[in-house]
Amino acid sequence: FRKYPKLRVGFILATGIDNKSKKKEASHLLKDATRYIHLTFNKETVHNHHLLSPWNSARAHLGKKAHHYHTSVESLIKKMLKRTSITASDTVTSLTNYMSLRHVLPISADNFRKIDQQFTYSVATGRERIGVLKTLKKGALYHQDGSSVLGTQLDYWKSPKMKLSAKSTSALIHIPVLPPVLASELKAVMKETANLIQSFCGGTVETFVLHKGKKEKIV
Repeated sequence: FRKYPKLRVGFILATGIDNKSKKKEASHLLKDATRYIHLTFNKETVHNHHLLSPWNSARAHLGKKAHHYHTSVESLIKKMLKRTSITASDTVTSLTNYMSLRHVLPISADNFRKIDQQFTYSVATGRERIGVLKTLKKGALYHQDGSSVLGTQLDYWKSPKMKLSAKSTSALIHIPVLPPVLASELKAVMKETANLIQSFCGGTVETFVLHKGKKEKIV
């Protein structure tokens, strides 16, 4: 938060979920979002979109060696523009992809049961490793657990072990945002996402936001 003082990270913890029975209905929502993206974006407009450009600025220090995609939502949009399928094998992933495309925000879902002890967001020193050979770029925003790096935000990457499946019974959804997205807008997206997950998957959801001042629980 010293490096990105206006960063806010919204979390939704869903437990006791059925991640399979309404998979087909969730995929229909995702198809609606794909139609909207095809009408709204093209190769030239992706980088200049007002909700994507803040991440361009935050990522600039990574330099020329950084990967092309810089957030999960841009990765999704690029895949769709190339007509690559983004169909998911589970309900929560389809729902979070739908919300990500609908609001043009980076929204990721991790398998909560695979998280080892504490879940932490941090800024890379340049010594953190992904696998055996690769290290994170200094200044990269990433999240980790007690044993390994789970994913990066500015230069999007995600650990395969965190992928949800139809058998997953819990998920941790996280939504990192920068201005111009307001705190009130983040809370509204989180509420809508939490309601969708509970409607489609049942279970229990908790929502809270991390920001520079404190952790704020949303009731």
